[in-house]
Amino acid sequence: MKILLVEDQKYKSDDIIAYLSSTWPDIVVNLARSYSDGLREVLSAAYDLILLDMTLPIFEKSEGEDGEQMFEDGGRRIMRRMKSKRIMTPCYVITQYDKIQDVTIDLMDNELKKMFPDIYKKYVFYQSNSNVWKNELLNIIGDAKGSDN
Repeated sequence: MKILLVEDQKYKSDDIIAYLSSTWPDIVVNLARSYSDGLREVLSAAYDLILLDMTLPIFEKSEGEDGEQMFEDGGRRIMRRMKSKRIMTPCYVITQYDKIQDVTIDLMDNELKKMFPDIYKKYVFYQSNSNVWKNELLNIIGDAKGSDN
């Protein structure tokens, strides 16, 4: 199984990759740290599953560079391009925020399900001090691996 993780926060991506790798050693996880890198991966390689952050820098910040431009809806923009290109890889938003652009995560979830019914599946609420997100990923990936057989 091949997973794309689009996440700019190093501690969060390290935590997610460590969990996935220790739970399923056979899974390949590719990491993109910006909207542009994530979009490039989505358009150029085949994945079984995509884990998307919503708020993403437009480009990966170079070392020593000050500030960065952000897309608060970067994950949504990636799914919009996927839909236009008919890329139907299942996407899960993994976020640590209960509001994005002043919209609650539950409202965002409903909006994404309406906008991308064939792509977007659900969100996972990430908290470094909790195992709830790990249990959710366990179910998501377990189901996806089960459907591969």
